[in-house]
Amino acid sequence: RLSLHYNDFSGTIPPEFAELTLLQYLALQQNDVSGTYPLQLGRMASLENLDTFSNPLSGTVPLQLLTQLTKLRAISFSNVYLSGTISPELAQITSLGSLYIFNTGISGSIPIQFALSTSLPNIYSDLPAGTLSAEIGRFTQLTTLTLNTRLDISGTIPLQLAQLTRLQELYLGRSLSGTIPRELVQLTSLTIMALTYGGYSGTIPPQFGLMTLLKDLNLRNNRISGTLSSQLSQLTMLQSLKTPTNSISGTVTPQLAQLSALQTIWFDANGFSGTISPELAQLTSLSRLSLHYNDFSGTIPPEFAELTLLQYLALQQNDVSGTYPLQLGRMASLENLDTFSNPLSGTVPLQLLTQLTKLRAISFSNVYLSGTISPELAQITSLGSLYIFNTGISGSIPIQFALSTSLPNIYSDLPAGTLSAEIGRFTQLTTLTLNTRLDISGTIPLQLAQLTRLQELYLGRSLSGTIPRELVQLTSLTIMALTYGGYSGTIPPQFGLMTLLKDLNLRNNRI
Repeated sequence: RLSLHYNDFSGTIPPEFAELTLLQYLALQQNDVSGTYPLQLGRMASLENLDTFSNPLSGTVPLQLLTQLTKLRAISFSNVYLSGTISPELAQITSLGSLYIFNTGISGSIPIQFALSTSLPNIYSDLPAGTLSAEIGRFTQLTTLTLNTRLDISGTIPLQLAQLTRLQELYLGRSLSGTIPRELVQLTSLTIMALTYGGYSGTIPPQFGLMTLLKDLNLRNNRISGTLSSQLSQLTMLQSLKTPTNSISGTVTPQLAQLSALQTIWFDANGFSGTISPELAQLTSLSRLSLHYNDFSGTIPPEFAELTLLQYLALQQNDVSGTYPLQLGRMASLENLDTFSNPLSGTVPLQLLTQLTKLRAISFSNVYLSGTISPELAQITSLGSLYIFNTGISGSIPIQFALSTSLPNIYSDLPAGTLSAEIGRFTQLTTLTLNTRLDISGTIPLQLAQLTRLQELYLGRSLSGTIPRELVQLTSLTIMALTYGGYSGTIPPQFGLMTLLKDLNLRNNRI
């Protein structure tokens, strides 16, 4: 390693440096070094990083030198006086990971070969990236085409792309726009097609149904409109179908139920309408079904109970009504049930929820449910998040939720209640931690002293009042933390009898 940067060195780069065959890092940036890059440096077989930015170096881009440096990982041509253009051959240096070209005399644009390079992830340049043109049709040997996301390749998808008949994976995105050519159906070897985060418009060509090897079709975040063609039901090997954040409308064709290999459907944030087809229940391999932010109406199909591998069901922000079908309790893998902002009615579906033993999150926000929240809901040990806002549910959050160690995130506009004498019933507890998401209020009830198995006690937030001397009966306590509350009075001297106590924390109170 030779670091000479940020000095006032002048003159030229010594060609004798070619003898430094073990040198991996040569840093000359921010000096006054001039002349050209000596071709002899091509013999520096170990060189990985050549940093020369902000020097008055001149000449053309030293292609002959760079192609000899087979281990070169990064080079910067920024703030140097180079001229000429960037050669496509530079993209063939498979070790090169970063290329910096700013404020030079280099002209032209970044060659399309750089956009196709999978070995050059980081390109930083003020040169234009050019367009995706008919030239792409020359690269007939490609099996994977991924446009480098560091380059804002613009333009439309040229018809000549369909000549790359060996393509198995196609990833296009960013600055491309225009309609999706139906000619892409000629790419009969494709297994993955991802045309994402671009400005693609028009409809999904129905001819895509003939691409029978396709396993993953991803068209997310575009401007695609029209309806889903029933011809897509011919893609019998399709495992993932994603079209979120587009303007696709109409109903979801029941023929999609023929795609028995489907594991993922993302139709969210479109303009789909009509009822949710019960035929989708035939897709028994589904693990994720995202239908949210659409205009679906009708009810939740009870037939969805057959989707025993489904982990994520997203129906929020639609016009789905009726009650939660109890049959959904058979969805043994369901982890997330999101139904907020739908006119669903009835009471909180306790029987259903207690059957969903893997449920991690559920939202009852902006639905028309009534009744109360049952304490039994806190016994779903997998449940991590509960959302209750703007419903017809009454009462308060049961104390059991405050004691739950498996439900860290509670978001609700229901009152949390008080810490009352009822706490004395939970005699099996060895650790008592009041959930910090709930503003449990009140004073410490004397009945807390009945929890004689307690080893750790953590209370805080909205509790206040004096600290009861009766807590001395908690003879198994090793940790007592009564913090960030409004506790007042004195520290009971009886606490000196709690001989197993290792940690007493009373910080931030009024004691």
